[in-house]
Amino acid sequence: MQILHGTWIPEPGADFIQAGQFYLWVETTEKQVELEEQGCYPRQLVGDELAEVLTGEFKICSPENTPLDDWIEPCYFLLPTAEAQPLPSLELSRYLEIELPETFEFEYWEVDCCPIACAASVTGKGSNNSLIPLLNELHFLTLHNLSELQLGNDLLFWFHFTQALKRVIFRDHYIP
Repeated sequence: MQILHGTWIPEPGADFIQAGQFYLWVETTEKQVELEEQGCYPRQLVGDELAEVLTGEFKICSPENTPLDDWIEPCYFLLPTAEAQPLPSLELSRYLEIELPETFEFEYWEVDCCPIACAASVTGKGSNNSLIPLLNELHFLTLHNLSELQLGNDLLFWFHFTQALKRVIFRDHYIP
């Protein structure tokens, strides 16, 4: 089982309009001990494995037909940790059939991510900053795909948030 996660990481600064980047990453059931020893989240797809899933399952391509694995970069996330071991997400813990501890701390873990600004839409058309259509396509593909890949709650949040924002814009004909 693989869980597709997505998050917005703002750039540091005190500007009113926060620039940043949206990133995708994949969590998996297989635990890689060597990643954990390096301070990386051990249940993730790294580098070319991540690029292979994003291009193979979702047909995401990079601009100018450069390899997608050239765009993969490390990001640091505060993830729940117990006894110096990172905990799997709630979605993944159901498949692992493990009991999550009642108390935990948050620690930074390195995760390989793919920035969305580098990705063209799944159909290969569109501009670089095509986050809303890409989220629509990712949701549709995971909903109707029989593969072992599903959206994480964080990515589902962004999908539903963009849908609500689109409804406000279409209904009121302005951006709030």
